[in-house]
Amino acid sequence: MSDHIHSARPAGGKLLAVRGLNIAFGDKKIVKDLSFDITPGETLAIVGESGSGKSVTALSLLGLLGPRASVTGSIGFQGEELVPYDFDRLTRLRGNEVSIIFQEPMAALNPVYKIGQQLAGVIRNHLKLSPAEARERAMELLRKVKLPMPEIKYDQFPFELSGGQLQRVMIAMAIACCPKLLIADEPTTALDVTVQARILDLLRELQAEMGMSILFITHDFGVVADIADRVLVMRHGEKVETGPVEELFSAPRESYTRMLLSAVPSLKGKDFLEKPAELADDSDIVLDMRDVGITFFGRRGETMKALDGVDIAIKRNEVVALVGESGSGKSTLGNVAAGLLRINRGQVAIDGIVRQGPGAGRHIHTPGVSMVFQDANGSLNPRMRIGASLRAALKWSRRYKPELDCSDDHIRQLLAEVGLAPELFNRFPHELSGGQKQRVGIARALSVKPSLVVADEPTSALDVSVQKTVLELFRRLQQQYGFACIFITHDLSLAASISNRLVVMNRGRIVEQGATAEVLANPADAYTRALLDSIPLPDPAVQRARRAEHYSVGGASYGSRA
Repeated sequence: MSDHIHSARPAGGKLLAVRGLNIAFGDKKIVKDLSFDITPGETLAIVGESGSGKSVTALSLLGLLGPRASVTGSIGFQGEELVPYDFDRLTRLRGNEVSIIFQEPMAALNPVYKIGQQLAGVIRNHLKLSPAEARERAMELLRKVKLPMPEIKYDQFPFELSGGQLQRVMIAMAIACCPKLLIADEPTTALDVTVQARILDLLRELQAEMGMSILFITHDFGVVADIADRVLVMRHGEKVETGPVEELFSAPRESYTRMLLSAVPSLKGKDFLEKPAELADDSDIVLDMRDVGITFFGRRGETMKALDGVDIAIKRNEVVALVGESGSGKSTLGNVAAGLLRINRGQVAIDGIVRQGPGAGRHIHTPGVSMVFQDANGSLNPRMRIGASLRAALKWSRRYKPELDCSDDHIRQLLAEVGLAPELFNRFPHELSGGQKQRVGIARALSVKPSLVVADEPTSALDVSVQKTVLELFRRLQQQYGFACIFITHDLSLAASISNRLVVMNRGRIVEQGATAEVLANPADAYTRALLDSIPLPDPAVQRARRAEHYSVGGASYGSRA
């Protein structure tokens, strides 16, 4: 491997110099007069809300915006001007000197080719190696990015790997030719905190070893605090401010930056949900699960216990956050509560009526339960106007609650309750922003007057500012209507902001539960402590101290990340 690695580069000079960059699609200007630099070995984080121009800026560096894009200004890489684009020059640059890691590795990888084939193909495209040499180099890279069992994973298809494993494969592809600049476009957004921590550690280790610079695009300020040297804040395609990460976090100059930082969820007690004066007593339990188990069977006869002896009771007016890594059983539990999955054992009762288990009928309809989905766009029919989507939910529920009002005036009132203008009644989903679509999802869930709402990662795809607005809306409506709520998330900071009680799940079992503040302040289970240790906190000084402490213990990865 050492033959392929660049030596450490001098600290002086500029690796990338962008001056007066303008990007337009037709008459619409996306990026306006943007200038910034990246020095050798430096990590620059670009932050901002959706539509701020972060990803468009990154793609423009490699000429990946397509023929409809108009790019003017100056992009200088190692003193060489890239604008106007020259295909031969970009071909030489891409993958060799500058590489990119995309947010969605499953979309970036070909699903019909094995992992090893794709990685070896990339290597042979850039390096003059024989098939055997390319395979050897690919295996070397897979080991370098710490992919478990690389000999087996090499011959597997993308769908057979987890999200974190796929992201490691993408990193291996990106560093195959030892680039001087690595562009990472939201590479950890869809990952659990523990997997995210390992990916950030890996990038930091590779950067130190190879001396490469990193352009890191994210909306997660905890990640920014953990990995960045400098930060560039963008809004509406323009630079708001830029500076060293410690300075920007401690003394942001611009009000927009202060707004973004104030919207970041925190584990501090002041951000905990204000508890109702009194929760309902035990006679008013909305959801009661006892010894619930679900087993999934694979094609080859293998079994997986998605839920294994789960006991949980949720009272009216209570918000319970389910946290844990992917595959821990969070969403499965929520789907059981909503009547979307049939259990193998145990009993599920909603509002005192046994829906599944001994004494239950054939059907598991749960008219007292509504869901708010993670993918707000995917949960709305693209061919139905917003008003029609809400009316459809009301009409379906009238068979159980005849008193529900399906009139246009009532639906417009529902939209107003979630802060949406009445004129959105006749809009299609594609005409709404992500935050507006999630508000429609909340309005639909509450329109049927549920006793229990299951919210499955409802804000994970939203920017921090939109996320904060949606959470505040959800919290206000929950306190107003008093419904019980299961709030599913892998973000403990969000759990701290929204829940009364925290339930930690691992491998289909509940490993710890209790009052949110108590569990976060004094976690009893090692798995809960591992989750807390993996959260990047939005404080560069704290993150630097954590890294120094854990690395000094003698591990290449810190805390529970190894």
